[in-house]
Amino acid sequence: MIITCGARTRTWTNGARTRRSTIKLPRKLELSNYTLQYYMDIKYTNHFSTTKLPENSVISDLHIHSRFARATSKYITMPNLFKWSLIKGINILGTGDALHPKWWEEIKEHTTYDNNTGFYQIKSSVQKAVLKELPSHLHHKVYFVPTVETSHIYKAKGRLRRIHIVFVFPTLESAKKLANKLAQFSNISADGRPIFGITARDITEMALEIDQKILIIPAHIWTPHFSLFGSKSGFDKITDAFEDMSEYITTLETGLSSDPYMNRLVPDLDDYILTSNSDAHSLERIGREANIHTSVKDYNDLISSFKTGENLYGTLEFYPQEGKYHYDGHRNCKISLHPIEGQKLQNKCPKCNKPLTIGVLHRVIELAQSNTSPNTKLLERFKSVYLVPLDDILATLLKTSRTSKRVRRTYMELVEKFGSEIDILYRVHLESIQKYDPQIANALLLFRKGKIRVTPGYDGEYGVVKIDFTELESTETNQMSLF
Repeated sequence: MIITCGARTRTWTNGARTRRSTIKLPRKLELSNYTLQYYMDIKYTNHFSTTKLPENSVISDLHIHSRFARATSKYITMPNLFKWSLIKGINILGTGDALHPKWWEEIKEHTTYDNNTGFYQIKSSVQKAVLKELPSHLHHKVYFVPTVETSHIYKAKGRLRRIHIVFVFPTLESAKKLANKLAQFSNISADGRPIFGITARDITEMALEIDQKILIIPAHIWTPHFSLFGSKSGFDKITDAFEDMSEYITTLETGLSSDPYMNRLVPDLDDYILTSNSDAHSLERIGREANIHTSVKDYNDLISSFKTGENLYGTLEFYPQEGKYHYDGHRNCKISLHPIEGQKLQNKCPKCNKPLTIGVLHRVIELAQSNTSPNTKLLERFKSVYLVPLDDILATLLKTSRTSKRVRRTYMELVEKFGSEIDILYRVHLESIQKYDPQIANALLLFRKGKIRVTPGYDGEYGVVKIDFTELESTETNQMSLF
């Protein structure tokens, strides 16, 4: 099934127009037994999820940050982004922060524009230096595309709104033009993710006046504090935020605390392609969410994936419970609640009686308009391939933190022996890893089978996803096969 796009109305090729209905918030949150069990069950499984990745797929991650953004690693440089794209298995990487003058200059200094693809590549001299550090099986082409996330804080419809938006640019020159235009409204050198008082509607118009090939993506659309639908300062409808420019919004970023299944509970989002990206603030977090394409020939092909769905297989997904705003809660009191349980308490903390931070799942249920089943056609069309980062798997296995020297050493030994992180998670034959370390092979087997345990995140606290080793113990007598 292929989606075709017009200027204002997107339809399936069978001619059935996608429904656009007025949202009315329900008085109480309701979910079907199936959906409630899906989210409450400690073992996160459903018949739309998979841990199988197609061969020869193209992986893109379009939302990251440079060291010029707040709370980011000082080691984020263009050569290091190239190196870690090889380690992670990323084919197309957004540069992040392309409006920042110093980062823009660094991108320009280290890359060349490829006229055949419309992408940027690391200059050959830099490539050679990086490739010498890595084994040949990690060598593959990595393309870069200029991107930025912007922050918008303004009043609309009687409330203060805070929205983040990702822009994908066809050239560094188009990013420079937007930077020059926006410099009159804010100090774009202050933060890689600049802050403006410009509305979502107006920034969209400004960008498209510069270049119609700029892709505009509302970022992590459910995050409570800074997003399109956030419980603290978001809207209830896309048209409320983007007004007459809404027709140019074709894709939405789900964010770490939601997944396609959750988004497809909301009928008003059926028109839109879903994208997932890492929002990485460090090199190690690149690719923790990403997009899976069957092929990408050039920039136009990439953008078409997010406008029509053509050549888009699906997304690499965090288990959404691991996101730090999945459940409702109050971090100071260590209170985490499923939204239905929180509603029983009038959405107040049972310890201190202060308001709970309303999480992503709660907002999804609100805007689902009491809809109790997702759009299965879209879930079957665009696959969700679930991911647990390799360093998190190793940390669980080795009973230490993912940033420990032991985890980092083991991680690098694995990629140097067997391939990129994505290859190890999904593609490498486990008998090879079994010879290297049986415990790691068993952990990867359990991951591929979806045998994990989850503790949902809430109010800024990341959730915990761990390999469920009890599943291995319960089947050892049955000779659980690696193959």
